[in-house]
Amino acid sequence: MIGHKAGLQSGDYLYSSLNLYLAIISSYISGHHLNNIRENSRKYALKNPDEKAVITAGHSSLLHLQSCVLIEGSQVLDAECVDGLSGKKEIIADATNAKDQTILLTYEIHRRTNALLFGELDGISLGLKISDIVSQNKTLLRPALIFALFVEGLICYNLARQTDEKHEWIRIGEFVRKKMATWAQSCAWNFENKMLLLDAERMFTLTLDSTCTPDLPASDHSGNVDRAESLYIRSIISAKEHKFIHEEAIANRLAGDFFFERGHYSKAYSLFTHQLNVI
Repeated sequence: MIGHKAGLQSGDYLYSSLNLYLAIISSYISGHHLNNIRENSRKYALKNPDEKAVITAGHSSLLHLQSCVLIEGSQVLDAECVDGLSGKKEIIADATNAKDQTILLTYEIHRRTNALLFGELDGISLGLKISDIVSQNKTLLRPALIFALFVEGLICYNLARQTDEKHEWIRIGEFVRKKMATWAQSCAWNFENKMLLLDAERMFTLTLDSTCTPDLPASDHSGNVDRAESLYIRSIISAKEHKFIHEEAIANRLAGDFFFERGHYSKAYSLFTHQLNVI
């Protein structure tokens, strides 16, 4: 917001408008209150046409739509209009006609995030893999793409436990996990909690089928369970300490799934409840 105000004071309209949009995006990525993001992205999209030329209305409308989905549920995606802005159908149609690959990629990122958060992974397709984009350096590694890569890793470990194509999902999950571990060495504040949660999900997968991760040294089953428990708790603590509120909630949810699967229903209930209190 400092950049936005500086641009207004200096008369640099482009700098001011761009910084305002980036401030809204940063609020979303860092887990700020969704009602504020919903309102701010709506206001940005409704500005006069000259301002929309700086950042197309499709970008801010898509962010607004995503905040509405997270607040109200996936049924919002069926609406033609949301808060006076375009719905999913029109946003995607306009982006397709304009060949705006950034909007289409952002929508795919939101789709996967929602599938993970709402537990709707059945039938999900990962035809376009964020890990491929990152490994081949096809685009700038911006914060939204890093979060998308993190989500893709979590989805892959989930799918490895649910489908027959476990080795392919594990391969992608391992790529993401190793990336986060590498980045955590340089910036623990941003990446430690992500690395720990991916480690926990990997260990959870191993407790169900040790053939999923053949590079991991053989160990007893109870030891893998203990390590998974520890990693989940550490990831929750790390996310809380580093102020990634939404990622703390995700870690609570996935840890709850782990304990529920183990038959520890009281622990699972406590984690599910804490997930809701966090957000």
